[in-house]
Amino acid sequence: MYGPPGSGKTTIAKAVAAETGAFFFLINGPEVMSKLAGESETNLRKAFEEAEKNAPSIIFIDEIDSIAPARDKAGGEVERRIVSQLLTLMDGLKPTSNVVVVAATNRPGVIDPALRRFGMIFELIGECAYEEILLNKPYHVSLRMRCRSI
Repeated sequence: MYGPPGSGKTTIAKAVAAETGAFFFLINGPEVMSKLAGESETNLRKAFEEAEKNAPSIIFIDEIDSIAPARDKAGGEVERRIVSQLLTLMDGLKPTSNVVVVAATNRPGVIDPALRRFGMIFELIGECAYEEILLNKPYHVSLRMRCRSI
């Protein structure tokens, strides 16, 4: 999903999890980043493992642009490794795992193209579409929703 800050991207992801009864695992992009070699990749692996253990699950990656910029334009090796790790983890999800990855950004043009190919995060949902979703269905995000974040 993409749109300006405060436009409801996270709310929609939480609402979908609440409506479906799915475990909601929030990954805040900037918080995944670590200066220690390999720690960022480990954080991502742990998130996917936790989601698979608690399936059905939704992994919501907020500010995906901060951890998955286009590799040819990435500022450093850490960003390239994180994009590669994320692609590996998403490729490794079995269709029967009942884990769905949803991501949000306010800068869709900077996300690595490999993440936008069919089978990954293959469709960008813009602000108009999710405003319509919220206006047509009165979602109430349950406070009892199983939620974990990193």
